[in-house]
Amino acid sequence: MRRLLVLSAISLLAFTTGAASAELKIFASRAIWTVLQEVGPTFERTTGHKLNVTTGLSPAFAKRINAGEPFDLMFAPPASSMRT
Repeated sequence: MRRLLVLSAISLLAFTTGAASAELKIFASRAIWTVLQEVGPTFERTTGHKLNVTTGLSPAFAKRINAGEPFDLMFAPPASSMRT
């Protein structure tokens, strides 16, 4: 189920970008990173989109996002320091 959810999310993002091929920057918790290791190569091969996955903890992602670092998708539990 988790694989299907992750694959669906990145597929939706990739196909709504309108680009022939793109690099998708993804922040992912360790659990999702392991799933992306399994489904990522097939996704890249079939879509032409490259996945640039950074694994880490939510507070670190929150810092990067709040500092203005661009990203396309984040799979991680909420961090208490994230601003909305």
